[in-house]
Amino acid sequence: MHSRPIVFIDLETTGMSAERDRITDIGAVRVHPDGRRETAQWLVNPGMRIPPHIRALTGISDDMVAHAPPFDALAAEVCEWLGDALLVAHNATFDMGFLRASFARCGRPRALPHVCSVRVARKLIPDLRSRSLDALADHHGLAFAGRRHRALPDAELLSRLWFLWRDTHGPEKFDPVVAALAKPERAAPTAATIAPSRNPLPCPEPARRENREVPAMQSLLEILNKTRDFFTQKGLENPRLEAELLISGTLGMKRLELYLKFERPMSEPELALLRERVKRRAAREPLQYVLGETDFRELTLKCDRRALIPRPETEELVELVLKRLPADAALRVADLGTGTGAIALSLAHERPNWRVTAADFSDAALALARENAAKCKLTDRLEFLKSDWLTAVPGTFDAIVSNPPYLTDDEVAVAQPEVKSHEPHSALIAPDAGLADLEKILRQARTRLAPGGLLALETGIAHHDRLAQLARELGYSASESHKDSSDFDRFFLATL
Repeated sequence: MHSRPIVFIDLETTGMSAERDRITDIGAVRVHPDGRRETAQWLVNPGMRIPPHIRALTGISDDMVAHAPPFDALAAEVCEWLGDALLVAHNATFDMGFLRASFARCGRPRALPHVCSVRVARKLIPDLRSRSLDALADHHGLAFAGRRHRALPDAELLSRLWFLWRDTHGPEKFDPVVAALAKPERAAPTAATIAPSRNPLPCPEPARRENREVPAMQSLLEILNKTRDFFTQKGLENPRLEAELLISGTLGMKRLELYLKFERPMSEPELALLRERVKRRAAREPLQYVLGETDFRELTLKCDRRALIPRPETEELVELVLKRLPADAALRVADLGTGTGAIALSLAHERPNWRVTAADFSDAALALARENAAKCKLTDRLEFLKSDWLTAVPGTFDAIVSNPPYLTDDEVAVAQPEVKSHEPHSALIAPDAGLADLEKILRQARTRLAPGGLLALETGIAHHDRLAQLARELGYSASESHKDSSDFDRFFLATL
C-alpha cells in the first residue's frame, strides 16, 4: 500500500498566528504499511487564555487544558510518535507552521515531511474548488457524529477521506499524485539567506511571449511573503498576521481561506487596492481603519476615524454584564459613549429581550453606531440619543454600561502611533488623571439605576481604589473589581 507510515494530523490552537498563538489540542492517526492503525491525542496547556470564539468553535476551554502539560513537556513524546512518517494535514501550511514553531520554541527543530490533503483532492477531482474538511466530507457523503471540530475526530475523518480517494481513483493514479505533492521539510531560512524587499507588493513582470502575450502573475503566497517582509521593515509587531488580514480583507475572503488558495494569482485591480492599503498600514494607520471593519464578539462592525476601535477588553466587559444579569428578563440597559455601538449592539444581539439605549455626545459617532445597527439588522432593537453621558437620557435602567475615556495626556503621548496619531483623543483622554468621566458617570448613575441595578465600567488600572471610595460615599450597596485577561484591574462594577 505504501512504504512508510502515514500520520493524519490535525491541530486546535488559540488563534491563527504560529508566532503569537499556541497549540491546545493535537489529534493524530498513524497508518502503518501493513494497515495497522493507531491513534493519539494530546491536550496542551497553551500558557494563555483561550478566546471565547475559539472555545465556541472547538469546545476546548481553559479548564480542560488547565492541568495539561505545556508543549515543551510533550515534545519528545510527540516527536517519537511521529517518527519518520509522512504527515497528512488538510491545511498543511497552517498545521506544519504551528508544529514547526512549537518544536523550535522548545529547542527541538525537526523535519516534517508532509502533504496537503486538499491539494491532493484538487488533483484528483478537476472541478473541485477550495473546500473545508466538513464540505469535503459532505461532498462524499461521510458522516462523523460528535466531531465538533476537535483534533482527533478531524484526523480520523481526514484518514477516511484519504483512503476513500485512494480506493476511488486507484493506487496507480493516487500514489503518483501524493508523491508529486509531498514536501520534505526545508531548512529554516536565516537572516543571511533572506533578501530584503524594497517594495511592499510585487508588480506584474513584463509580458512573456508563449504564442501570445500573457502577463506573469504572482501567487498569493509570494505576495503575502513580500508584504510580510515590508511590514517587518516598517516595525509592525505582527507582520505576517497583518499581511494575511489585509490580503484576505481585500479579496473578501476569510483569513483561513488564504491557506487553501496560496497558488491563486491576484489581478492588477486587486493589487492596486492592496498596494494602497499596505501603504496606509505602513504609515501606522490602524488595521481596522484600513480595512473599514472590525470583529467584536459575534458581530462585524464598520470602523473608521469617527470612533474608537473596539478592544478585546471591552468584549470581556460585555461578557461580565451578560453573566451578571438574567438573560430572559425584559431589562432596560444603557450604553454610554457608544462609539461604534459595539457594546449596545452586542447586548441587543445576544439578549433579544433587553431594550438597549445607546448614547454619545458625538454626532459622528452616533451616525456610525446607527450605520452598524443597520448593518447588523438591529435598528428596531435600540434607541440612539445624543447626550453627555446621562444628561439627556430619560428614565431609569436595570444596567448602565460604559467604556468612557480614562487615559491621561501623558499615557497617550507614549502610546503606539496607531493610537496617538489616528484615534479620536476625545474618546481616549479624560482630565483628573483619567478619572473625570468615570466619576461623572458614577454620580449620575446613582439616581438613574433601578433598585438592585448594575453599573459596569471599563477603567484604567489605577482607578479602582478611588472609584470604590466614591461608590461608598454615594450610597451604592456594593462594588467590586475584575481583572482583564492580562491580569490588570480593568472592570469596576457597582450595584445599587
